[in-house]
Amino acid sequence: MKQKDFSTNVLIPAIVWLVCSVLITIGIMVRMEGSRYATILFIVILFATFTIPMIVYLNCRTMINDCFDGKKQRRNRKSVLSTLTETSLPKDISHEQQGSVAIDNETEQQEFADQPETEELPEDTRKAFDLPEDFPVALANNEILAILRALAEAQLLNREFKPEGNFNATQMAFIADSIDFISPVTSKWKVFGQFWSIPNMKQLLSSAKQRGTRIKDMEFIFDTFKKAGETNPTLGNLKQFQRWLQKHDPCSALA
Repeated sequence: MKQKDFSTNVLIPAIVWLVCSVLITIGIMVRMEGSRYATILFIVILFATFTIPMIVYLNCRTMINDCFDGKKQRRNRKSVLSTLTETSLPKDISHEQQGSVAIDNETEQQEFADQPETEELPEDTRKAFDLPEDFPVALANNEILAILRALAEAQLLNREFKPEGNFNATQMAFIADSIDFISPVTSKWKVFGQFWSIPNMKQLLSSAKQRGTRIKDMEFIFDTFKKAGETNPTLGNLKQFQRWLQKHDPCSALA
């Protein structure tokens, strides 16, 4: 857990509830004035009013966050088709093909809202945008597609947006992590790991960071991402994309 998340989700609630528990315990002890076992009772009551609720909170916190993340992911999916239609239609798609994609918006949005992460895109949509059969719904947004297409043009991925040949698994893990930084992907390691058939991506990237290992062809990856932002204004204007560029700019690293 990141330090900021720990402070916000654990430390601050714990301190607040500890103060409340102490006040509650003191209030109870005042009514029991003169008890021979006052110290023991104080400890027991404080334990009951602080520890037990905190244990319940810590166990349920993950479930609550997952619930909110799931709702956010479904809201993001509702705008996928409209965003793609406006900015990402390949130039060589005919008017007839474009017309086949222009289904009723409410129907399309409901379909995306109801789809789980591992479910594939609707066949009509997948064919219209020239996506592979197993393309994940979690990656189906304009910004991620712009990056994947740039990576394919740079031959870091093939036409199906997958690595092939003697690819570097750590390099692919860095690319997946970068895409998630720019446009968050729920369960990113599961999504990319299954789509790219690369196991243990999280461990590979963590190990490289711990050893201080330089990512292979980092400058080339940076230039590819930068080109994707230049050709896609929606991506280029994202604050997270601009932050990624600043963070990984080779010129800044040398300065």
